[in-house]
Amino acid sequence: MKKSILTVLFALICTMGFSQVSFNVKAGLNLSSYIGE
Repeated sequence: MKKSILTVLFALICTMGFSQVSFNVKAGLNLSSYIGE
């Protein structure tokens, strides 16, 4: 039971981290294209 809770928590952290990284990449691309123009 405890292991399944840990697995869910780990998956949640991974998902949050992935969305944070993808958001930073999108923001960086938008910023670089804005500066390029």
